[in-house]
Amino acid sequence: MVNSLSARPGDAVSLVMATSALFWATLVVYVAPVAALLGGAFLGQGLAERFSWDPDGSAALFGLGFLAAALLVVRVAGRGMGRRKSFSPRMGRIVRRACPEPGGRSDT
Repeated sequence: MVNSLSARPGDAVSLVMATSALFWATLVVYVAPVAALLGGAFLGQGLAERFSWDPDGSAALFGLGFLAAALLVVRVAGRGMGRRKSFSPRMGRIVRRACPEPGGRSDT
């Protein structure tokens, strides 16, 4: 992270991130795996009825398989998002300065 505020070690700073970036990151990280798990389970159950498989076992197998695939996609997408500047938080403002060193001066 770029120290755009010239913050010193120990300073408390607020972080800012675009709302749209936060929304998309949340969607990818949390919603996509759950949707894949449920979608895989429903698909597995539907295929089980068609091919006379065990519905519970098929739902579990397909659900976990889709979940694993979604987690791999999330990992790859997360790396790509991490490289984009719009998905990186930045310093908003200094909330509290650290205590000054003995003999030093405080900016607050």
